[in-house]
Amino acid sequence: MAFGQKRPVTVIHDNAMFNYSITRYVPVWEVQSGKKGQEGLLSQHKSFFNEVTGKGLDALKGLIFSKALVPEHVKPMDAKSMETFLASNALVIHYRVQYKDYSIFLAHLNNSPTRSVIPFLVDGGKWILDPSFAETDFYKLLSARDFDPYMGIKDGQVVCSFGFEEVVDMTRFYDNSGSGNHLTIRYAAIVDGRFGGALKLNGASVGSSKLHTERSSNGNTSVDMHLQIPKMVYNTEKIRRVFSMASNGSVMKLEVMGTKLRFTYPSAMGDQHLEWKYVPDAWAHIDLLMNESGVSVQVDGLTMATSSLLSTMRIDGALLNIGAEGGAKAQMDEFRITQ
Repeated sequence: MAFGQKRPVTVIHDNAMFNYSITRYVPVWEVQSGKKGQEGLLSQHKSFFNEVTGKGLDALKGLIFSKALVPEHVKPMDAKSMETFLASNALVIHYRVQYKDYSIFLAHLNNSPTRSVIPFLVDGGKWILDPSFAETDFYKLLSARDFDPYMGIKDGQVVCSFGFEEVVDMTRFYDNSGSGNHLTIRYAAIVDGRFGGALKLNGASVGSSKLHTERSSNGNTSVDMHLQIPKMVYNTEKIRRVFSMASNGSVMKLEVMGTKLRFTYPSAMGDQHLEWKYVPDAWAHIDLLMNESGVSVQVDGLTMATSSLLSTMRIDGALLNIGAEGGAKAQMDEFRITQ
């Protein structure tokens, strides 16, 4: 188990400011049940969760399955039936948050997009599970499905999120949103990025994921990423793809076109194109926003291009491809889709 880069985050929510630091597990930490379900998930790992009090494990169960957000069909279960259910499931821990005297784990049950928040009060070197933390405003913020704890406030539920940290198993990038939309790797190289590791796009296809979201499309979708494009002849010779999404004959894509970036999306009037100049050899946060007003491109918070024609792209079931054969050479960090 390794850690990604620790990142300080400041969030203002409901007129309150929260300052914390957050570290991502690389790869994710899967707390699983024993072989063939002979040992329950929580009982097997009680040496970790039962830190101080003899009832620490029971308190953890109560926190996860009553206070924390979990799938609806799990909530009515008692402790014994929970253990049976968890025999073939896993608690997937993506992040660890440091907030005041608290060390807080953010997890998802069996890749459910609903987030469980497990807070420990650290006192004198001891970790004390604190279910009362669930009554605080910060707990409510961390457990909200529309809040990205690593990148700060982002409108919309996260469909997939890739940090591109160190590749351990070389078969996939884990989806940190908890939605299970992992990116299957065909080619990948990791370099120093803007936040920890970054994906090196080297003119080849990196990987793909068939996206699934529990939220029905309401026309609001955002695709954002941090991108650095080097100044080089290769990227100016012809059109080079950065990423694409395809669904039922519709295609959305971002491409390098000489000294410009071009975003193509489907609309009722056919494919539409938005273009803007990029600054070579510099990191930029690119946000492709699609809502009831149309489509806009923001770069580091500034609007670079807009269109009043609405996008007809549907995310659910779409095939996401990052990189392409003969595609762009660049570096990508923190790729994310929200809806």
